This record gives sequence, C-alpha cells and structure tokens, in this order.
Amino acid sequence: MESPPFEGSEQAYEAGAVVYKAQCSQCHGLPGHDVDYTKWMYPRAPQLFKKHSKGNVVGVSDDEPGETYWKVKNGIRLTGMPAFQHILSTEQMWDVTLLLKSADHPMTEITQEKLKN
Repeated sequence: MESPPFEGSEQAYEAGAVVYKAQCSQCHGLPGHDVDYTKWMYPRAPQLFKKHSKGNVVGVSDDEPGETYWKVKNGIRLTGMPAFQHILSTEQMWDVTLLLKSADHPMTEITQEKLKN
C-alpha cells in the first residue's frame, strides 16, 4: 500500500470535496443525503459520509489511506466502482482519500460548502 505523499489539511479536504462532489457523490452520497438508487445496486455502493449501523465509523474513515487510495485509483472489479487513475491526477486521488479518511471529523464551513455547490 502506498502512503499519502502529504498530510491531510484543510486545503486537501477542500480540494477533495470538489473532486468528490463531481466524481463520487452520484453513487456514494453527500453528508446528510444518501443516494436512494444505490440500495438496488449489487453490491451496494456505500454511503461514504454516513455512520455504519454499528459503531461510530463513518464511511471508510477506519480504513488505511493507502487502501482507499488503491480503490480510487484502480476501481473494484465486478462492482460499479470505476478506476480513476486515467481521470484524476495523483494529487486529486489523494485529496479525495484524505477527505474520506477524515469523514468522521467535523468539516470546516468551506469544505461543507464545496460539497453542497
């Protein structure tokens, strides 16, 4: 597994929010807004800003960043999860990864706004 080339920061979270909104939210939802049709997907696309039914884990915030990055980069075979390595830059993929790693922490107003607009 790769390690993040930079630390999570407000700048990374804000950039990750822009990418997430454009590329990921259609299947993985937004804070407070699940995507209804994903319950009919097999396997279901996880709602990445939603707490798990058991515990306080939000989305993939308990996964290692390298694992999430690998999934963003390479996709997941036999699911609807595409590979983004030819669509996003390495930095953009890490920005999204670090945003999702911090999904169980409060977001700044700017990050929240970027996920809304």
